[in-house]
Amino acid sequence: MRGSAWRRFAAVVVGGSGASWLLLDDSGGGIDSACAAAAATAAAPARDDGLTQETWQTTQLMSQQIHDNGVGRRERATVQLPDGKTLRLTQVQAYFRHGARTPLHSLPGYAGEVHWDEKMCNALPDTERALRITDVNNGPLPINPANLKQKYNKLPGGCHVGCLTLLGRFEALNLGQRLRDRYIDDLEFISASCTHPTDRGTYIPQDVYVRSTNFDRTIETTRLVVSGLFGANDNSNTGLHVQIRTVGRDEEFLSPNTYACPRLRQLFREAKRVMEVNRPSHVKKFIAELASILSVTEKEVRFITLRDVISCRQAHSKDIPRELVKSKGRINELAIEDSVAFFRYNFPEAIKLSMGRMFQNLLSLIDSSIRGDASVARMNLFGCHDTTIFPLLLALGIFDDRWPPFAGDVCIELYHDINSVSDYYVRLTYCGNALQLPIASSEFCPYKDFQSLLSGFIPADMAEACKPKERESMNKHKGENKSVVNNS
Repeated sequence: MRGSAWRRFAAVVVGGSGASWLLLDDSGGGIDSACAAAAATAAAPARDDGLTQETWQTTQLMSQQIHDNGVGRRERATVQLPDGKTLRLTQVQAYFRHGARTPLHSLPGYAGEVHWDEKMCNALPDTERALRITDVNNGPLPINPANLKQKYNKLPGGCHVGCLTLLGRFEALNLGQRLRDRYIDDLEFISASCTHPTDRGTYIPQDVYVRSTNFDRTIETTRLVVSGLFGANDNSNTGLHVQIRTVGRDEEFLSPNTYACPRLRQLFREAKRVMEVNRPSHVKKFIAELASILSVTEKEVRFITLRDVISCRQAHSKDIPRELVKSKGRINELAIEDSVAFFRYNFPEAIKLSMGRMFQNLLSLIDSSIRGDASVARMNLFGCHDTTIFPLLLALGIFDDRWPPFAGDVCIELYHDINSVSDYYVRLTYCGNALQLPIASSEFCPYKDFQSLLSGFIPADMAEACKPKERESMNKHKGENKSVVNNS
């Protein structure tokens, strides 16, 4: 572990059923009280919730020490701007798409479905950290009918549709390791390990909040991201499992929720109709060609579906029909156009109804951090979908006309000007690369401007805004209760 504040070695003397730890810094003196407390309570019996009272007190002590006494780490998590301002990192929110998965759809009209061996969807037992999965109120995991439907829909070979594959798991693990490199190793923003010389980080509940949409692939992706951040094993001996929180279908706001917002469902349907009616002649001709190749009707040719199948096969080196290989680039471009059209139709209303609650939560976390609310985590992880990344980038004005990649992430970093009480800045990265927002003069955007931008996409009354317009009967179309934009 880099950083002298956390270079430690330990001597352990085992006596009876317990262990007594002597923790020294690398100069040979100075016992770290938080580390000593962690070691002293490691062998305490577990409560029903998986924690001991001593363990919980230990994590509070560790977190308090890190916040109050980690001077060296705070200095590393700072940046000097050209105008002389010194900014200190105070909070991170990371929104990431799940890793590579099996297709959500079959190739229309094509009988030669490829083989998806069930071993491709196995877990990585020596790599994945143990978890507690609950709702946001620590209750049981909610049931998601859409997730269950996908789990029971098997592909040739045994994997189910939308299943996170081994490739996807490694992509998520790599993302977690990249976040670890930045926020633990480089900046020492999240706690460094103190009870194990080779452990890169210690999971402390007060420092990390973990949330995912209620799909197996996003939950498992989040598990791997956390494992990349903190390691597969809890080397701190605190006995803590990382808690992932999720919500029921009606409460979800990390992706467009057409189930809970009838007006959004209307907008997406209207966008789809307008899109199909106004397609240029050359696109209609291309659709006819694809329909002929696939032996289906032109109505069955959907670019988003085709792209989904092709991209999943390509990611896993599976065969793509020869007739589609030469067209896959154009299919990808038109799929992106169609996906973006759902959000750009009736802009900004579609963005407000898709992302309003998420933006409200995002700003609330930042505002709570600025107020000094100790209950708000420094690192917030959100496992979501490409249908989250699309509108987020569109709202911020930085969409690059490319499909968000598997395990692609948007990190929103909050910085405080250490010489000012009220000046805060936001820095945004996409897939690890810093981006300058159009409203900012550098990659560090004044928080007030960032807040004003996102606040413009938050309805004053979400329940009222989601009421359907009378001009369209909500029972007009078959499949009324199906989501128009699938979580992918």
